[in-house]
Amino acid sequence: MERGRGEMAVLDDDAIVAGHSVGGTILIRALGEQPPERELAAIVLIAAPFVGADGWPGDEFELPRDLGARLPHGVPVHVCAPASGTAGSNPAGRSTS
Repeated sequence: MERGRGEMAVLDDDAIVAGHSVGGTILIRALGEQPPERELAAIVLIAAPFVGADGWPGDEFELPRDLGARLPHGVPVHVCAPASGTAGSNPAGRSTS
C-alpha cells in the first residue's frame, strides 16, 4: 500500500481514482486508512469483491466497520458490479454467476 500512497500524492485536485477487482478493495482500504492530501472528484470500484462475513475471507482485506466515515467527505463512491453472467460476488455477498 505504500506504493499506492506515493502515487496518490502526485495526483492533481479533482482526480478520479479507480480500482478493479482486488485492487478496488485495496484502494478503498487505503483511502479509509489515510485519506489523500488532494481533493478527489470520485472513487470508482469496478467488480471489487465483498470481503467479510458472507463474502471473501481474508484478514488482509478486511475493511473497517466505519469505513464510510473514514473516507474523504463529500466524494462520491461509484460501485460497478461484475457484468451479468460472470463469476464474482456483489456487496450483498450473493454469487453473481
